Amino acid sequence: LGTQFLNAGDLERAAAEMEAAYTLRPDVPDHALGYARVLLSLKNAAKAKAILLPLVAAEDAGFDLQNLLGKACRDLGQAKEAIPYFQKALSLKGNVPDVLNSLGACFLALGDKEQALKAWTKSLEVNPNQEEIKKRVAELKD
Repeated sequence: LGTQFLNAGDLERAAAEMEAAYTLRPDVPDHALGYARVLLSLKNAAKAKAILLPLVAAEDAGFDLQNLLGKACRDLGQAKEAIPYFQKALSLKGNVPDVLNSLGACFLALGDKEQALKAWTKSLEVNPNQEEIKKRVAELKD
């Protein structure tokens, strides 16, 4: 139900359903991931991070977990902490534009324009139809 509400754009009901599922079975990674995804949409990155951190030590900490944890850290202004999660996500799934864009934003937040430019250039190679990223790349090259 939580996923259906999320897909329908009803974040409040999605959060309620996913929180209930997570509370009943916090050991089920899908429950934690779903709830964290909704929390990030609701701009509650701190709670999302708290839910996800215990799962990252697992051997099967996959792409979604790494990406969501990176996003939570990024949204909390913890760019340095977010970078390894985004890098791990990329190592698991390859060059995903959304992850590359988040990685670029983190590098830029840390003042590393060269690494930001590399991430965004790679993102544009995968998907050249990203006007905002093209603009950022052009600004960094000036």
